[in-house]
Amino acid sequence: MAVSWPGMVQWWEEWQLRVLALSSLFLQCFLFVSATFRRYRIPALFRTCIWLAYLGSDALAIYGLATLFNRHRKPAPGAVAAAGGTSNGHGRSSMLEVLWAPVFLIHLGGQDTITAYNIEDNELWARHAVAMSSQAAVSVYVFCRSWSGGKVPVRCPVALFVAGFLKMGHRLWALRRASITWHATVSSDRRSRRKTTAEEEGGDMSLENYIRQAREQAATRNIDDAVNINDDGEARRAARRRSREQRAQLLAPNILEELMELFIDFPAPYARRIVYLTSFMALENYDAYYNLCNLLDLAFQFFYTKKNTNYTIVGIFLWVLFFLLGITAVAGFDGLDSNKDGLDRDDVKVTYILLCSAIVMEFSSLVWLNDWNWVPLWMLAPEMHRTIVQFNLIGFAARSRWPTMVMWIATLLGCKNYVNQHWYLEHRSSTAKIIGFIRKDLTSGWVSLRSVADHRRFNDRRGHWTLRREQCYGELGWSVTELPFDEAVLVWHIATAICLHCTDVPTAAEDADGASAAARSMEISNYMMYLLLFQPDMLMPGTQQSLFTVACREIRRALRNQRQQEKLSERELARWLLFSVDEPTTAAAEQGGGGGEGRHLANARRLAGAMMELDADRRLRVIGGVWVEMICYSASRCRGFLHSKSMGVGGEFLTVVWLLLHRMGMEGLADKLQRPELTTGDVQDAVVV
Repeated sequence: MAVSWPGMVQWWEEWQLRVLALSSLFLQCFLFVSATFRRYRIPALFRTCIWLAYLGSDALAIYGLATLFNRHRKPAPGAVAAAGGTSNGHGRSSMLEVLWAPVFLIHLGGQDTITAYNIEDNELWARHAVAMSSQAAVSVYVFCRSWSGGKVPVRCPVALFVAGFLKMGHRLWALRRASITWHATVSSDRRSRRKTTAEEEGGDMSLENYIRQAREQAATRNIDDAVNINDDGEARRAARRRSREQRAQLLAPNILEELMELFIDFPAPYARRIVYLTSFMALENYDAYYNLCNLLDLAFQFFYTKKNTNYTIVGIFLWVLFFLLGITAVAGFDGLDSNKDGLDRDDVKVTYILLCSAIVMEFSSLVWLNDWNWVPLWMLAPEMHRTIVQFNLIGFAARSRWPTMVMWIATLLGCKNYVNQHWYLEHRSSTAKIIGFIRKDLTSGWVSLRSVADHRRFNDRRGHWTLRREQCYGELGWSVTELPFDEAVLVWHIATAICLHCTDVPTAAEDADGASAAARSMEISNYMMYLLLFQPDMLMPGTQQSLFTVACREIRRALRNQRQQEKLSERELARWLLFSVDEPTTAAAEQGGGGGEGRHLANARRLAGAMMELDADRRLRVIGGVWVEMICYSASRCRGFLHSKSMGVGGEFLTVVWLLLHRMGMEGLADKLQRPELTTGDVQDAVVV
């Protein structure tokens, strides 16, 4: 049977508002279920769906209010239903449609699991307040113009309107409390009061005393036993169970306040740092790693959900009040008969669905409010909390020269570069091991600090500390002191790949620890290369992404003498770059070191050649130590705002390192920018190697 166009138009006019209401409800349910998974590594398509649902939920609710306003801005022609409802133009009562206006307000209030998708949404809370005020005014106007009551008790719409206003106000309150500006203002007042109290009690700890106590704490720890991360699965699961049991301790007001101060780049007093350092050094193996993950999960919830308000007395009161109002509305609507009361049967069904769904989702948020981990341990591997992204420049060059089937298809579709840079990103589940690798370096570093100058040099290191310790600064020091940081990352990335591919690491190391150190070094190298290309602001302010394009062009030029039919693996390509590249460019770069073409690859070959002259164990210590220093250098100079922003799209491993540095008592960005100048005696100590 053919469907006529006028019939379709008539059906849409009758069902338009119902479809909008149910679609808005569907998006709310989708956000309620899926928003929690934003803090895990999820497929990009799933994350895009969450983003579209976040944007579309408000748009759909606003469109529903606009449609309701257009339907009822004038008295509808036709007879009024016996129950007192106005006609919608098709001979059926539209009284219940008017009742959906406060339901759209409840949907505009959003879900507790997602108040903001980007950190900028919190800063725009005032704009949201203006928009929500106009939307609330429109809904009240439509209701007052069109509501005739009938058999539906007046307490039902009144309860829904109050619940809608509370829901919207709660969302605005959560956005405001999660904004960086609000935290900076509140923290400034709080710190001024603490400073006054500290001065009355005798002042804060001095830097000299802090360094002495931190060195003593590090010296009492067995470095190898305390921070070594092994592959014991049972130990990992036991540590995760302990971390879940200890999550409630993180909700203490002082811990939350101090964690938020970290994200707004407020330096912590030395007395607090020594407490962090003492407690963190006492943790074993995976316990330290999961402690960092719990803190980051808590920060995510406070920036991007209503957790920052739900843990207050007012927040709990609002939740109870909203739940009671929802029950009141459903109780007032219950018992109505569409046949006896002159109500449209479809409108009655839709109304029941909307009201009951709102109560169920609000009740379910009680589980989330109490921070119950409803996801079983076996469903989510611990590495899904934080994975480290891998991007290898040599592998990228190999795919460009010998494309895969995916690359052939991408070339035909005109998106070769996008696919090559995004499709082939790897995610390694070795974050706990890398954190242990870095933690071991920081612990051993504390033992060697003797003065304020040593402490400052240790926090400013970007490779030269390791080179001096291994007594090869004269041969390799130029690579970390004469080159800009972004260029040093690129040069060391290529040189590391060449050295590790051109030597048999397990045989050279003669133990599993050496092989593990080589793997961790390569993973940090690949991750830093990923930051250079995809997150340059987090790597270092002023980072040039164009270095990647220049380096790729240099590698392609170096391969011009290699026969096309000989497909090389990454290992073979690394060997080719070391042994089979023309020498004139390399010699020119070594002599001048200027900005000529080919200098990045030439510097990398020069660095790799110098490191190949070292013995195997020493070479691995140099590579591992330099990369630890580089990632710590980058993390400590990244603003807290960028770390909080990255958590909205899954988070970056650099944020875990940044929090590790804080818990290990290292200096942050604010400490580096606001620390006083050294005295003459300290300057003389600082220049001593």
